[in-house]
Amino acid sequence: MKLHILKIAFPFAQYVASGEKSFEFRNNDRDFKVDDLIRFCCPKTKEVFRDMPVYQIEYILSKTDFDMVPEGWVIFSIKPLRRQLK
Repeated sequence: MKLHILKIAFPFAQYVASGEKSFEFRNNDRDFKVDDLIRFCCPKTKEVFRDMPVYQIEYILSKTDFDMVPEGWVIFSIKPLRRQLK
């Protein structure tokens, strides 16, 4: 299990924080795995959104699963981690 710090635009961060957005479409340059952890940061200041929880990857969809996903990219579902990291 790895912790990934990912940039996210503020409007999308709001949707993730509210629970409306529970997925990410990302280049798989980090070799994302189920159960990996995600922490989001602001792209301009690179500050971690301290009020947002850490998220855990629940499911990953890639080109091998669904041909419409571009090669080298993944769509993964996320859920807030109940036990927060410090």
